Amino acid sequence: MELHQAVTALAAFFGSYLGQRHAAAALAPALDALARRVSRLERYAARVSRLLARGAR
Repeated sequence: MELHQAVTALAAFFGSYLGQRHAAAALAPALDALARRVSRLERYAARVSRLLARGAR
């Protein structure tokens, strides 16, 4: 969830930095998709780590 909040804040920052309110709305879907992929990769890495730890025993 922290990643999603960071992505939302980043989109808002770029929107205000560019002086375009719609920029944040335009970036949000792409950044949300990126956050979902990163989250999926984090879950996969945790699963692989657990499997490797079991195999090392």
